[in-house]
Amino acid sequence: MNESTMKSPYFKATEEVVLILERSKKSSDEFIDRLPGLYLVADQAGTIYRTNNSFKSLMQPGQKKDNLFNVFDFLPEDQKELFKNKMDLAFDTPHKTFYFEVYLKFTDKKMKFSIGLYSWFVNQKVDGVQLFSIVGTDVSELETAALDNKRMKEEIQSAEQLQALVLPERRREEKDFSLYSYYQAAAECGGDFLYHEYNQGLLRIWAGDVTGHGVGPAMVTGVVKGAVSILEKQKNLDIVSKMRHLNQSLLDFAKGEYFMTFQIVEIDLNAKQMQFCQAGHTEIFEFLPKSYQSSNSVWEAVNTLSGEPSTPLGTSGEPKFSVEKHSLRSDAYYVCFSDGFEEAENSEGKLFGQRRLLGTYLKSLSQDNDLASACDTLLERVQRFGEFRPLIDDISLWSLKLKNK
Repeated sequence: MNESTMKSPYFKATEEVVLILERSKKSSDEFIDRLPGLYLVADQAGTIYRTNNSFKSLMQPGQKKDNLFNVFDFLPEDQKELFKNKMDLAFDTPHKTFYFEVYLKFTDKKMKFSIGLYSWFVNQKVDGVQLFSIVGTDVSELETAALDNKRMKEEIQSAEQLQALVLPERRREEKDFSLYSYYQAAAECGGDFLYHEYNQGLLRIWAGDVTGHGVGPAMVTGVVKGAVSILEKQKNLDIVSKMRHLNQSLLDFAKGEYFMTFQIVEIDLNAKQMQFCQAGHTEIFEFLPKSYQSSNSVWEAVNTLSGEPSTPLGTSGEPKFSVEKHSLRSDAYYVCFSDGFEEAENSEGKLFGQRRLLGTYLKSLSQDNDLASACDTLLERVQRFGEFRPLIDDISLWSLKLKNK
């Protein structure tokens, strides 16, 4: 700062204001330097008398900053008149703040400025000088974030559309069975997978759960759906071989970034036999509503069908899978829930849990004998338990009831 500036009445006025601030303990240099963004004290001609540390750090390295003692020095030509008009308005309208956005010279930052009379001079002028408080907030990152947010929404929309093509219809009624499935993502889209195929007395159900939820897992389910469509046509492959092909497909695509629990269930409606292969997926439950009505015991009315322990898809190049077999009962309901149901939380951090899950579903079945009603009742109970907060994980289920011929 040159000697003439230091002798100016403006500089003297600024010194007196600083003393007032310090004496009143309303503020301090240290406090002002900690203020985020750009902070300036200037007069109506734009002469700068005080700045915070951010003033210099906002400028690009290598630029000469020591001679910048006027607000207009770092404004683009086409913005100077606008800035001057705002300062004039602030001068004529005490206690009111004015805003505008501008790209600064010497920097790639876009700033949102607020201009108002320096509060300590609204009712008190020193040597007739009126100063302005000018606060600049960097909005460059906000603009970038807005563009990123737009791109993300477009990606999510694409993932939602893809997932809509992957998921099956909720209800399927055939002469031999009723099948009901449900899916709800924790975010706009998620990583739970459901698919089924029925042909000439053979029903095949494919179900899985990708780690995490959102766009990434949703894209994985799209890849898995493509692989499943190909494997459906391979009539000579057993379900263990199909599971191994799926595992390799996920390894090739996700490179170990995503894992997926999975199950393949094959149901021979004519023989009333089920065989299934698990890859770390949740168990299948056999519900017996009539037993519940007579015993009123959940554990006497629910059987658990689970296979040998196995790892999720995508974790190993040489996984070991096994096949489990089970005879189906015409008075039973067969259901598989994703782990999102049990893991639903309330505000106290308590989990919905397996006991509450099975009890709620079984009680509804014993009253209505309807797959869709049981699902609706369960969903309502989960929502009330979680106090209607957003889900922390995707939820899905498939449910099956054989029909008496």
